[in-house]
Amino acid sequence: MNLNWVHIAFSLADIVNKIGIATVAFWAAATVYERRHAPREEHLGAA
Repeated sequence: MNLNWVHIAFSLADIVNKIGIATVAFWAAATVYERRHAPREEHLGAA
């Protein structure tokens, strides 16, 4: 068995995993930022 293919497969899986974690972290940070910097009317519940 050629170990180069195993290395490539694990490298691709690692990249996909890091992209997934980064996406979730970015989404969470964007949500927190939007809630903290929402206009004052939204905090008071006025539409």
